[in-house]
Amino acid sequence: MSDIFISYNKQDKAQAERFARAFESQGWSVFWDKAIPPGKTFDQYLNEQLQAAKCVVVLWSQASVQSDWVKDEAQRAAQRKILVPVFIDETASPLGFGRIEAAELAGWQGDTTDGEYRNLLKAIAALLGSGGAGITPPEPSDSGPLAGAGGKRAYWLGGLAALVAL
Repeated sequence: MSDIFISYNKQDKAQAERFARAFESQGWSVFWDKAIPPGKTFDQYLNEQLQAAKCVVVLWSQASVQSDWVKDEAQRAAQRKILVPVFIDETASPLGFGRIEAAELAGWQGDTTDGEYRNLLKAIAALLGSGGAGITPPEPSDSGPLAGAGGKRAYWLGGLAALVAL
C-alpha cells in the first residue's frame, strides 16, 4: 500500500516522476504506475493501488483533463475525500472538480522551497495524518544574507526604501 497515488496522463510522465521523487524525499511511499507486475491486468492493478492509497494527487494538465482514466481516478479519490489536485499547466479543471482547491504549480521544476509546493506538502501531510511534521524543511540558501528570508527581505527592503524617501 502506498501513501500517495499519482494520477496523471502519460504525456505528463516527466512531471509525474518529478512529483513522485519529491514526495519520496519526504519519506512517503508513492505509486505512479511505472511498472505493472506480470500476471496483473492494468485496470485491476491500478484499482488495487487506488483503493489502498491514503492520498491521491491528480496532476491536471491540458492532456489529463481529456483523459477518462484520470477523471475516473480523481472521482474515486474525491468520493473518498482523499483527492489533492495540482495544476501543472495553464488549464481548467474538468467539470465536477472545480469546487476542490488545487495547487497552482504550472511550470514547477522541483524547487522544494516554492511556497505553493510547501502548501501542497502540508495538504498531503494532513491526509496522511502527519500534520506536516514529517515535511523536510528546504535547504538553506547561501546566496546572500537575506536569501530565503521571504518576508524579512521585503521588510528590510521596504524600510530601506522609506529611509531613502526621507
